[in-house]
Amino acid sequence: MERVPIKIGTKITVLVDGGKLFVLTIGAPNKGDPGLGLISCDAPLAKAVIGKTSGEVVSYEAAGQMHTVRIKNIC
Repeated sequence: MERVPIKIGTKITVLVDGGKLFVLTIGAPNKGDPGLGLISCDAPLAKAVIGKTSGEVVSYEAAGQMHTVRIKNIC
């Protein structure tokens, strides 16, 4: 099975900091609504996962704290 990289418009499932699962869609610049599971491609989490594939683990900084994300699934 081909591993498709994450890009704008991709829906993903991620495990953040080894705890909570989130289903998110990467949106266009300034087009985020976290309450609806849509994050802007400008968001630190989106920047960390764009271009990556399922199974990868990445880190990013937000609000002065480091976070680790495991990409569980690309829908």
